[in-house]
Amino acid sequence: CQLGSLHGSEAEQFTIARLYLEASFAYALADWPHVISCLSDALTLDPDYMPALRMLTIALRSAGRYKAYRHWLNHANAVIERYQASYGPGPIGAWHPASSNTYLRNMYWVEVDRSIWRDLADLHAAEGRRDEAARWLGKLLLQTPGDPDLLQRLTELYSKAD
Repeated sequence: CQLGSLHGSEAEQFTIARLYLEASFAYALADWPHVISCLSDALTLDPDYMPALRMLTIALRSAGRYKAYRHWLNHANAVIERYQASYGPGPIGAWHPASSNTYLRNMYWVEVDRSIWRDLADLHAAEGRRDEAARWLGKLLLQTPGDPDLLQRLTELYSKAD
């Protein structure tokens, strides 16, 4: 579906918004294959759109597609790191270029960078890779030093017997 009056990047932004909204409805119904299909199409147009990346990673995890889940988590982190040089350490908000869409101005994932890093920490902790899990928890602690939940997770990570 394309509006005839839209051209170029405006048409692309509209298509991304349409696919994102369709995925949102499927997400509410836990229709993971449809969410994955819509967001894969949206991300071919804008591979840096963080709300789509976040929803896709959740859908992939929920569908049990862990290899793709890991790939898109790593891609989302690469997007975050690419933008940090000019926009600072975050957290990413609605104003951020990776979270903006002309047709979805007020829709974004709150602290999307933090949720990506939490998932990466959980993924590595589940694999027994404490050093990698600690690295992601450290990124979170840089944004919120002294966060008691994060400090507890870090302590638990290293207090577990091998």
